[in-house]
Amino acid sequence: MQSLFPYLQKYHGLSREEILGHLDVFFLALEEAFGPLNGKTVGRFIVKVLYVRLGLEFVDKPSRGLAEYVEEARRA
Repeated sequence: MQSLFPYLQKYHGLSREEILGHLDVFFLALEEAFGPLNGKTVGRFIVKVLYVRLGLEFVDKPSRGLAEYVEEARRA
């Protein structure tokens, strides 16, 4: 993750503090940096860790985008 932050800043103008306000850009950057499949895997891992930290159960729904999981966690 530490090497991802400079990439986000340089190529997307997104600082670490701005990620939550621009989840679509963040998850797109993951796919650009790691490739579409690996980017989604990394993103899904990040979301699962978020759910664990919040004490929520992560239920995988293939049609759901990663930003939607984060929004669901915000509402919980």
